[in-house]
Amino acid sequence: MNLQMQYPSGTSGAILAVVCLLPDAGHVLPLLRLARWLSRRGACRVACFLPRRFETAARAFGFDYYDPGGAEFEPDAAVFVRLAGKSIFYNAFSNYYDLSDYYWTPLRAAASQKLAGLAGSLQSLEPRYLLCDNHIFSDYYERLAQACGAALLLNRSEGTLREFRRPFVQAYGIGATSPWQQTLVETAGWGARTFFRYWRAFVHSRRRRRSIALDLATGRLTEAAFKNRPDGGVEPVYLNAGLAVLEPDFASLRRTLPAERELFFPPTVEIGESSLPAGLNEWLDRQSDGRVVYVCFGTMIALSDGILKVLAKGFAATGAPVLWSLPEPQASCLAGYALPARIRIESFVPQAELMASSKVGCFVTHGGAGSLQDAVMAGKPVLCIPFLWDQPYNGALAARLGFGRTVLKCKLTSRRINREIGELLSNPAYREAAARLAQTARDMQRAMLESDPLAKGFPEVPAGENRHLPLQPVIF
Repeated sequence: MNLQMQYPSGTSGAILAVVCLLPDAGHVLPLLRLARWLSRRGACRVACFLPRRFETAARAFGFDYYDPGGAEFEPDAAVFVRLAGKSIFYNAFSNYYDLSDYYWTPLRAAASQKLAGLAGSLQSLEPRYLLCDNHIFSDYYERLAQACGAALLLNRSEGTLREFRRPFVQAYGIGATSPWQQTLVETAGWGARTFFRYWRAFVHSRRRRRSIALDLATGRLTEAAFKNRPDGGVEPVYLNAGLAVLEPDFASLRRTLPAERELFFPPTVEIGESSLPAGLNEWLDRQSDGRVVYVCFGTMIALSDGILKVLAKGFAATGAPVLWSLPEPQASCLAGYALPARIRIESFVPQAELMASSKVGCFVTHGGAGSLQDAVMAGKPVLCIPFLWDQPYNGALAARLGFGRTVLKCKLTSRRINREIGELLSNPAYREAAARLAQTARDMQRAMLESDPLAKGFPEVPAGENRHLPLQPVIF
């Protein structure tokens, strides 16, 4: 069945509303890319309600942009420096208490002030579908979808099978660790989580009381925002666009999940989406093919001065040209460090376009979901230096698929960086594995578009019955 959306009254076509309250490119860009695919298949209009910093990006995709209103929340960068300095064990099994107190809780409080205006705007717009990020605001999105009568699509931004794995694998990824060792770490982790909870209550009692008070105030604002609006449950459909379909055990694990509520897609990245600055193009033209080392640690990883200097020393030792995307506040930490002329630092690089260049030989990354998908679609080997969240899992997955290597930050030295980059640049096995994965992913994209699986996934929905969308699984 072709996608035939019932048009809401007062519009020229069905509307897909993209809503994301998390001000991070790693969560917003996947939504924009998914919206582009969905709008192509359904010829629907896309309206974006995003933090103001993403207005340009939304309009570059050809979408309408609406300011969600309210003040923008700006976190303290020192929070992310401290978080990146903690061990994987502490972050994973403390349930990210530090991040919750200093970032998630204040961010939810700031977002709750926008809910009343957002709900009103969405009710006026009458979207048929609401596409959001499955993160800390999923309860807000369910209330918004209910308020405007839209079907709710939640994107699992990680795009892998990590969420469906056991706790040890979620924290560290699949490796050679035996089951009994994994169980031992998990048992220690559960004990540590209890300890961390009481430690936080005792040592950081003021911080905890402040978080509790903020949570209560947020709850009151949320209830006020949806007062006199429709209430009731909304059952979301989860979209998984990313590397899950490339994981070796995808088929077997996929059968254990509810097919009608968990849809899987190949990466939605389209390499070569934007132009490179002229100066950067000129610099690349002077480099040899397959020799440039591209470095980027995303938008939410703040590196300490010590790690920055270890990285700089390691990059200098490689002898290869290095293009390092490093935000200005962190780049200033290297101002007094004598970097070779072949190391170029840019505050921002259009990553998807750069990865299409034949000059890039490998990618040094934190292992974020978006970065790994960019690397796969461009066929580039990666060196993952994971810090937290899904990054250790992604790094282990890159190694498992044969196109990457991983160095934990506790073992990070300049000599190790030099050795790992040298291996990626000199060993053709990594380039060949990356090229095979890129071809497989592109074939999946092509099959998806040619077979029109979204037509099966988005059937005609009669007016007034769009609350529960009976999507069908996408099978490769």
